[in-house]
Amino acid sequence: MPQILEALARPELRAFYLAAAALAARRPGAFPVGPVLTALAALTLRRTLPAGQPRSSAALFADQAAFHLLDIVWHTGADLAGDLPAVLDHLHALAELPTRPATARQRRDRRRRGAGL
Repeated sequence: MPQILEALARPELRAFYLAAAALAARRPGAFPVGPVLTALAALTLRRTLPAGQPRSSAALFADQAAFHLLDIVWHTGADLAGDLPAVLDHLHALAELPTRPATARQRRDRRRRGAGL
């Protein structure tokens, strides 16, 4: 897989490939060495993409691939070993953003959108 991702130079192409791989992940033999390396590749790609809104197509597909593959990893009992802290850090960072109180500007923008301004 690293050679394929290297050949796909653009982040968008890498993210699309990983998302397609994630969809095929439940098929027998899809990942002869298990889904962990592919899940970590998706997570690594996502962490290199800019955060914030609006998210790019690459970020959306990388998120989709990472979440789907991590779900498979956890359901199969595969071992993330030393990579578990990085995975948890990423998930904590994602959970922290929507739980942070809105700034005054964000509240004002929401009110304007709600009023049709």
